[in-house]
Amino acid sequence: MAENRQGKGLFLGEQTFHRKFIISNQTLLAKHLLILGQTGAGKSTSAKQLVNQLQETNQINVIFDPTGEYDRDLNNRITYRLAENASIDLSAQSAAELLQCLDLTGIAS
Repeated sequence: MAENRQGKGLFLGEQTFHRKFIISNQTLLAKHLLILGQTGAGKSTSAKQLVNQLQETNQINVIFDPTGEYDRDLNNRITYRLAENASIDLSAQSAAELLQCLDLTGIAS
């Protein structure tokens, strides 16, 4: 992770002959990022490593974590919990948005 502190980019792994594969923050975040793999393949571990490296470079990131998996493993975080320290301004939402937010879209047509 020394690469991060020196501003050279994010370490994603090793290529053949143990050459490091490093990508710049701008390149990684310029498009959408999809991490695929079977259960237990290391998707969450890889994502957590990327987030940790982004945090080391003071790159702001937002993670929606309904299971709390990232909350346990990320040290440099601010956690918002609905009704504790976060709220939804209901007056600014349409009826359809409220139904979607509350996962009630199948109830009303």
